[in-house]
Amino acid sequence: MLSALERAREEVFRSEGVWLDLEGLPQEEAVYRPLWRGETLGVFQLESPAQTAMSRRLRPKTLEDLAQQIALVRPGPIQSGTVRPYLERRLGRERSRPLHPVLQGLLSKTHGVLLFQEQLLSLLHHGAGMGWAEAEAFRKALSKAQDEEDLKPLRERFLEGLRSTLGLEGEEAMEVWRLVEGFRGYGFTESHAQAFARHAYASLWLKAHHPAAFLAGLLSEAPGMWPPATLRQEARRLGVPLLPLSVNRSGLHYRVEVARGVKALRLPLTAAKGVSEDFARAILRQRLRGPFRSLEDFRARLEPPEDVLLALVKAGAFDELHGRREALFRAGLAPEGPLLSEAIPPPPLPPLHLGERLRLDLEAKGLSELPLHPLDLLRGRLEELGATPIPLLRPGPALTAGLVVARQKPPTAKGHAFYVLEDGPHRLQAVIPPEVWARRYRVFRDARILLVQGVYTGASLRVEEAWPLKDV
Repeated sequence: MLSALERAREEVFRSEGVWLDLEGLPQEEAVYRPLWRGETLGVFQLESPAQTAMSRRLRPKTLEDLAQQIALVRPGPIQSGTVRPYLERRLGRERSRPLHPVLQGLLSKTHGVLLFQEQLLSLLHHGAGMGWAEAEAFRKALSKAQDEEDLKPLRERFLEGLRSTLGLEGEEAMEVWRLVEGFRGYGFTESHAQAFARHAYASLWLKAHHPAAFLAGLLSEAPGMWPPATLRQEARRLGVPLLPLSVNRSGLHYRVEVARGVKALRLPLTAAKGVSEDFARAILRQRLRGPFRSLEDFRARLEPPEDVLLALVKAGAFDELHGRREALFRAGLAPEGPLLSEAIPPPPLPPLHLGERLRLDLEAKGLSELPLHPLDLLRGRLEELGATPIPLLRPGPALTAGLVVARQKPPTAKGHAFYVLEDGPHRLQAVIPPEVWARRYRVFRDARILLVQGVYTGASLRVEEAWPLKDV
């Protein structure tokens, strides 16, 4: 199976005839700028709320910046207290403390903090005089240390090594030890972070230069943390139209097509829930004989299981041949056999209204080609409630609403929960304190759309109260 980036590259080649070297893409500052605005959705390793917030603060401009950011937002650096001094020094609000020249050479590029495993091993080797094998054994013992009894022999060995190798003693040596002790949590290897940074930059570059192909890769291979409907809203933000699922036009994967002079995405047959790749391939083979003329023609040529046929109809695969209601009638009520069923005309059936179409699309495919969001159909009600749309929020007390697209309650967050609320192509992190979570637990557990009240900081909203809203 191809990765999302490889799939995107394939789409660029298929639609434009250009084969991209993903390892040799040119460095462009403009490619990094969306990160500064928090536009990270779909970007490898950088799309989590924590990485999005860090992107806004650090404003990366190079692969080295990306590698350090990726390594920084990890449990080890967060739990060891590395993040604050790194940020303060990187942003010019604090100076790194003077270090021994050997240590300065090891830590200057990461602003005086230990960030990578290679730095720790070099510090143990060049600073404390350990051989490389002993340094690796020391690192493993350090990562497993649970209490003072485990740390004491490691500290004594390290401090003795500093004294004999660099002549460091007393508080100066203890300051270096505190750096090492703080690295007890898991830390990235620099080579790993650099590889991730190159992958992240390739994601950013494709998103900037070939957004339709980038989204085709994401939606086809489904990496990352976001549901298809959220990726569809990102397509809406980027100006990439979605073309309907079609029994005569769709393929096995999301593909780039030009529609009215604009690069768009064609939904695949497999976007319909319940349609397997094997059955989609059978459809493609039958199309070699010619396009399907009607639902009855399709049924006669493929003899599909009724649940698969109904899945395709509900997903809109026959919309170009019949209206959706008519296709549902033909699939569910018409007798078997094309001649007999075609002889029974359907009764007059009104078209689906937008709310019905959106609901059916989301149920059948998990996303809709309509440039709509569930909240778009609730605007009047939200206005009556006094809710401010997410993109119009300003720092201070706030009341807003959103579709819940991500839920997290990590054990390291001291009882806090973190939800991501979506309003069209805009998203907001809602931070739920423990007392609010306990008081409104059932609402947070069950609600698909939330109305939340709290304090907006410019990057997130600290929730004070929450109410459920009924879906469209």
